[in-house]
Amino acid sequence: MERFPRNNRIQEFNLDLGYGGIENTGCCELGTLVSKLENVISISFMLERNDINSEGAAGLVRNFGKLNSLKALCLNLARNQISVQGAEALAFALGKVPNLTRLVLNLSEHRIGYGCAKYISQSLSYLVNLEYLDLNLWRNYIGYDGAACISDSLPELHNLAYLKLNLGHNSIGKEACDHIFNAISQLTNLQEIELRFHDSNFIGKLCTVEPVTMIDDQNAENIALCIRKLKNLHRIGITLAENEITSKGTEVISQAIKSFEKLDEVTFDLDLHLLKVDAFSEDKTTLVSYQRL
Repeated sequence: MERFPRNNRIQEFNLDLGYGGIENTGCCELGTLVSKLENVISISFMLERNDINSEGAAGLVRNFGKLNSLKALCLNLARNQISVQGAEALAFALGKVPNLTRLVLNLSEHRIGYGCAKYISQSLSYLVNLEYLDLNLWRNYIGYDGAACISDSLPELHNLAYLKLNLGHNSIGKEACDHIFNAISQLTNLQEIELRFHDSNFIGKLCTVEPVTMIDDQNAENIALCIRKLKNLHRIGITLAENEITSKGTEVISQAIKSFEKLDEVTFDLDLHLLKVDAFSEDKTTLVSYQRL
């Protein structure tokens, strides 16, 4: 790292060390390297499952504020040991790169809790130039309060054309689901959405949030209403498996999807093998897959 030249002309830097053993020391060394990438436009760090805790996460991003040219950032820190302090450090660093137009952030399976969503949501308020957001907080037990933070921050991202949001296994419940879809419906420039809300009442051994009411047919009606407001959509992907939506809710969402004329692709997962055949639309294919030829 010490021999890496400063003022280099590198504009794209991709590093895949997933399932390795770099731990905190390696993360901090990468953080030092980042400070020398003064002209970089795109960074991708794939660091899944590396025994990284909050100290390592903070060390990794401590110099992001020096990257004035950075437009695209991918951080995969899934399945490490990051706590709420690490999430706060990540969020603080993200707030220092307001020119980002593309952000991929994977913090899945950390069990951080409400604080994870709180701090990440705060950072999104600084990233108003984002056009592409892929946020994976799967199995962090953020609960209703965490999901509410995310729903509050999303409407500020007026330039978003692509949104991928994974909040599965977080015990967010039906009310939070409505809040998030209402927020998404305000993003009228969206062209593609991929949303995962499977098992909205998941309670793990280390989960401290209270059990909530699962997503049901009432939510399906609101989801359908919100989808109809996104006139520019040409790709939809929604996962609501392991909830309590029945054939009634399925039909409501199906009709909303069929109302679009510009759609190129639809994927929809409701654990359809658990539903009767009459839960499908008339052609029996709309909610499985749809692709315009």
